[in-house]
Parts: sequence; structure tokens; C-alpha cells
Amino acid sequence: MKLSLIVVFLSVVSLDLFAQDKYAGEYYNYFGSKLKLNSDLTFEQVWHFDLASNWTKGTWKVSKDTIYINIKPVYDTLKLVKNGDSVADSLVLSLDDKAESISAEEYAMSLITSGGQSINSVPERLYYSRKRLMAIDENGKLKKKKVRGVLAKRKHVPWYIKRENK
Repeated sequence: MKLSLIVVFLSVVSLDLFAQDKYAGEYYNYFGSKLKLNSDLTFEQVWHFDLASNWTKGTWKVSKDTIYINIKPVYDTLKLVKNGDSVADSLVLSLDDKAESISAEEYAMSLITSGGQSINSVPERLYYSRKRLMAIDENGKLKKKKVRGVLAKRKHVPWYIKRENK
């Protein structure tokens, strides 16, 4: 009896793990964004356009072909010093994926860069269909309408497309 329960439990767990592999992979869109869903339920998103870029990391989960994105921002501690004494600490988005303590000068330099972390670049919900990830808006509708690209007359589909391994 115990052996059959263990077999059933392991079968259900393994089916769930294989289901994650259906969604895991690298996706891209026509607007310079790449989204990588890892099989360990973490994700990385990177966006590039000309000299500008940003990135986001976090976790994801799936329920009935809907992927829920949970962004995990990385913060640096900004140390404000006046007359050699620490006045206050403040949390600011980190330029890299390591949390550390930074000075006001380092923070000022980070403001003039064309890259860094973004907490608004990935939709909170995505619908998986035919190796595509479509954003779901706040009303629960899929975003399917073609969108004009930056500095382009041509319109492109707004969803992510899964990159096939060669």
C-alpha cells in the first residue's frame, strides 16, 4: 500500500516538473526584449535598444497556461553622509544584480547611465499559446493588437515568441 502511494506521488510530482519544461525557455519580441523562463521557476528579462538597456529578475509560476511573474528587485543601500557622519540610509534600485552599499556620488553616476534595473518592463501575467507568451491587461484581455515600433512605420505583434533550440 505504501509503495503504491509513493509511486502515485512521484508520478504526480514528475508530471508537474515536466509541465514546467513546456514553458521554460528563451522568448523574444520585436521590441528588443528577451525573456528567459528557467525550469527552476526563476526568470531573467533583458531589453536593449540602441545604447539603452534594462534588466529584471524574479520568479514565475503557472496555472492553466497563465504565467504569473513576480519581480524580485535588487536594492542598494544609499548611505547619505554629512560632515563625516552617516545621516540616513535609503534603498535604491541596483545597477547590477548584487545588493551593496553605495555613496551619493556612485548613485549620481548611476542616474546618468543608459541601463539598469527596471521593475515595470515585464507584464505581471502572460498567456502561453502555441509557443508564444501574450500579455494579459488589467481587464483580463489578451494584448493582440499590433504595435508600431520605435522609429518604424511597420507594426509588429506585441507578444513574445519562443526561440527554438538548434
